[in-house]
Amino acid sequence: MPITEIEIEKLISCTEIFMNHVHFVQQSFNLLPDNNHYGTCINYIDLQEYRDEFCNELVNTISEWVYSQEKAAEVIDKMIGEGRSLQNAHNTLTTEAFKKFRNHSPLPLVCD
Repeated sequence: MPITEIEIEKLISCTEIFMNHVHFVQQSFNLLPDNNHYGTCINYIDLQEYRDEFCNELVNTISEWVYSQEKAAEVIDKMIGEGRSLQNAHNTLTTEAFKKFRNHSPLPLVCD
């Protein structure tokens, strides 16, 4: 069964503000096998000026990268059903999302 546009919209993360700082590139080289190569970069000039804003948006979108909108709503509804407040449920969702990432660096994930 093919996926519908409505189902696709439910899976798309809302990261538009964060993506304003990120650029995507595609390049094809004269090499065999002929494949497209993709890369991303951060707008460094803006990043110097808006470092705090960039870091805040990165942290604020963590749960968007981990959970679909449908799954996040399901998890939040379950927590509210357990007696948590809406704010507590949202904070817990974010905490659980952070646990999905491995910490390979002694530096904190959140920028100073």
